[in-house]
Amino acid sequence: YENLPIISWLVILRGRCAGCAQPISARYPSVELVVTLAFMFLAWRDLVGRWDQPEAWAIYAVHTTFACAILACALIDYDLEVIPDAIDLPGTVLGLIAVTAIPALLGPRLPQLAAWSAQATLALESPLAWWGLPASLLAPLEWVVDLSLRRPTTYPHLCGLAGGMLGAAVGAGFLWVFGRICSRLVGREALGLGDVKFMAMVGALTGWQGALTTILLGSLAGASLGLSSMLIGALPGRERGAGMTSTLRFGPFLAGGAAVAAFLPGRVLG
Repeated sequence: YENLPIISWLVILRGRCAGCAQPISARYPSVELVVTLAFMFLAWRDLVGRWDQPEAWAIYAVHTTFACAILACALIDYDLEVIPDAIDLPGTVLGLIAVTAIPALLGPRLPQLAAWSAQATLALESPLAWWGLPASLLAPLEWVVDLSLRRPTTYPHLCGLAGGMLGAAVGAGFLWVFGRICSRLVGREALGLGDVKFMAMVGALTGWQGALTTILLGSLAGASLGLSSMLIGALPGRERGAGMTSTLRFGPFLAGGAAVAAFLPGRVLG
């Protein structure tokens, strides 16, 4: 009973250890409260009106797991300036498995491979003929179109896998390039690979659109905080540099952006 979320800290233990009476940080019940609210919000988002649908429960399970993962990454990065591989690497693999098994996780972000392949085939036929290249080079594209017609139940899973892989590649690749550019500009390491691998996990579950949304929102939030710190430090009567920190952890901002990208589209944003 001493480990009941929130209640134990507030009512039973009153913020102190039962054994030594030392204070217990309010961070613990705060995290428990955030997780509780997240689970309640996701239940409303994913399950209301769909309680009898197994796929809805599967989506809810994936979303709650992802929410816990990004929260853990954010807090660990804030404390230790590192995002553990033990979370983001398995998270990337599990994300790819999830979107392959449940393509509905990507929603409108699910790539339409058949349409893309058909358009690419039409666009490439003439150039291939002009260069004297064999039309068999278009066989993979034609196979995708054929799969969508012959195996309509299998085709969405292929689209889910493609969407997850594209999202992971775009998320990790874009942030890695962004980090290299920033490192060159400031003359030191500006972005760790932990953030890059974190974005691979995010992109695997949210697609390339969600990955770019996460980076955009995270960058805006981080830049806003950094600018605010600079302005506070420049106020009259404050010491030079007051209000500024030596390093700005990017992980928590990316986690916030990932939550918006993954969970708000749908019932909230339509």
